[in-house]
Amino acid sequence: MPELRYMRTWWNRATNAPGNLLPAPNHTKQHNEIVTQPVTNLSRDFSIYKPSLLSFKNLAMKSSLRCVSTFVSNSTKQEALLLSECFKRTLSENNNEAFQTVSADIYSTGSLPVKNHSTMKTSVRSVKENDAALTAKLQPSFSGKYSDFAINAAGELVRNTRKIAVRTLSVFFVLMIALAFSSKSFAATRTWGGTTGTTLSWTNGANWGGTAPVAGDDIIFNTAGTLTFTTMPGSSVAYNSITINAGTITFSGGSNITFTLGGNAGIDFTIASGASLTLNTGISITLASNATASIAGTLTVNSGRTYNTDGNSVVTTVAGTIVNAGTVTCTTATKLLFNTSGATYQHSQDGGALPTATWNAASNCNITGVTGNVPTVGTFAQSFGNFAWNCASQTADLSLVGNLTTINGTFTIANTNTGSLRLSNGGVTATLAIGVDFIQTGGTFYISGTSSSNTWTVNVIRNFSLSGGTLNMNGVGGTTTLNVSGNLLLVPAL
Repeated sequence: MPELRYMRTWWNRATNAPGNLLPAPNHTKQHNEIVTQPVTNLSRDFSIYKPSLLSFKNLAMKSSLRCVSTFVSNSTKQEALLLSECFKRTLSENNNEAFQTVSADIYSTGSLPVKNHSTMKTSVRSVKENDAALTAKLQPSFSGKYSDFAINAAGELVRNTRKIAVRTLSVFFVLMIALAFSSKSFAATRTWGGTTGTTLSWTNGANWGGTAPVAGDDIIFNTAGTLTFTTMPGSSVAYNSITINAGTITFSGGSNITFTLGGNAGIDFTIASGASLTLNTGISITLASNATASIAGTLTVNSGRTYNTDGNSVVTTVAGTIVNAGTVTCTTATKLLFNTSGATYQHSQDGGALPTATWNAASNCNITGVTGNVPTVGTFAQSFGNFAWNCASQTADLSLVGNLTTINGTFTIANTNTGSLRLSNGGVTATLAIGVDFIQTGGTFYISGTSSSNTWTVNVIRNFSLSGGTLNMNGVGGTTTLNVSGNLLLVPAL
């Protein structure tokens, strides 16, 4: 009868029935001995007991492999596969590398109640078989794509790279299929296919080629002309992206909902040059964390609406225009970039606040909507490019309380109507640096106001031009110094 030699580990607290490979779990004192095991117990022993409690010292190679050969030739391949699992959990004495790959394929075959073998470690000195006929019989069991080890032509036990490759490719294709389904399910592209008009429906699937946009979609507008949406989703939605390549588009008719944009591989919110978007009644936009926006056309934020570019790691780059009659939320300069010549922010409201931004020296900050309330004065404490005040309906005398101190481009005063603009009303000592020109064509401008004395220095790098309106350098006392490096042009009123 073929035999398998192994080292047996057992405890003496309980009786250990003869022939059992492993003791009962409540044994306490450990003993090791070399045992010769009849092959007839392999089926039971390797299926019932936990192989992690075995430590193989040595194998009688010839008899062991003939034992497997016997099982194979008798068509009891389940037992042969069980023995192969010992080899698959090999701890090589040469390089001390632990192989602990679990083969669910083997455990799922047959009816034996095989337990988890993932912690088994066996020590095998060598596996060689000189019997070519026996090796040929063993190879079908050990060399298939479901076996971790194979017997090579020399009869040596080696790692089966075929199985590793099969497993790797299987995982790869499963992931690719999952990604494909995920992409189709959660990131569909919805392109507007409806007509132009002023009472359009966002939620009508026919306008989008069959299905209206849902959360996670990429939305694209390529239609020139006026598109005013008066039927919008009933609640806030997180879209992957919105891209407006053409058209004069207005989002209206919502019930105070927010489109949150983010998740696109590229830009999450785009308004191309020549296109425009107006956030009208009930619709706001927020950039999700890490989202990016590119505004080369025009974004208009109407009263009560918000464009929020203040999230974690977001960036809005403006090469076009933002018109703010509502709220543009940004408190970090690196999250809103007017970083090209001609990029424009227009503050077309009374009061409110300017967003904190990075301003190119040739970008524009235009204040146009103030009537009786100055925007939050602290938001003027930025390094602007060109800065212009042109408020045709202004009726109040308004002070910036000394916060406006850096204009890297041109400072223009065009209109204050019956009111006035003052750098400060009193009690301020500061310097205003103007990087290009000072131009006043109208309105009333006080460098130092009328409340109390101020001390101001105004440095104009290039030209100073006063062709209209009233300039008051020293309202009630104090000192104002004007330094002009270029031309001083004073045009008297006719």
